[in-house]
Amino acid sequence: MINVLIVDDEPFIRQGLLLLIDWESYGFQICGQASNGIQALECIRAVQPDLVISDIKMPEMDGMQLAQTLYEQYSGDIKLILLSGFYEFGYAKQAIKYQVDDYILKPIVKTELVQVLEEFRVAFNARTEEKRYQQKKIGLLWLSICSQSCLGWLRRMLLRVCSPTIKMPAYCVAS
Repeated sequence: MINVLIVDDEPFIRQGLLLLIDWESYGFQICGQASNGIQALECIRAVQPDLVISDIKMPEMDGMQLAQTLYEQYSGDIKLILLSGFYEFGYAKQAIKYQVDDYILKPIVKTELVQVLEEFRVAFNARTEEKRYQQKKIGLLWLSICSQSCLGWLRRMLLRVCSPTIKMPAYCVAS
C-alpha cells in the first residue's frame, strides 16, 4: 500500500477526499490528515508517507512552502500533489521547481483524481522496483568484494601454513 497524507485547511475538503474514492482498491491508504503545512511536517516526520496531497492556500505554512521543505529536506523521496481553487502560472512554475508530481484544480473531479493516482502508483512501483534492484546489485557487489577479500586472506593463510612443505609454482602475467 502507498501511504497518503491529506493536507487542507478546510475539513470538508479533507473529508470529501477521504470519501471521494475507495483508496484501498487503488492501492493507497490514508495515513494521516493535517490542516496546514506545519502540522503536515509533524505528520510526515511521524509516519513518513509516500505521497502528500496538499492544498496550496493554507494558514501558517502554505502548500508551496511545504513543497519547498519536502524538496529540500527529503530529496524527492516524499512526493507531492498540489490542489488549488484556481490556476496561477506562478504556482505552476514553482511547483515544477520543487518537483511537485501533479497539480489538480478544485473542485476535484473523481476521474481526474483517479487518473493522477494511477499514474502516481505506476511511477511509484517502478521507482520501488528500481530501488530494490539497485539494493540487490549493491548487496551482490558487496558479497563479491567480501568473497574476494576472504579468498585472498584464505590463500595467504594457506601459503603461510603450507609453504614450508608445499612448493607453489611461480606464476607471472606479462603485460
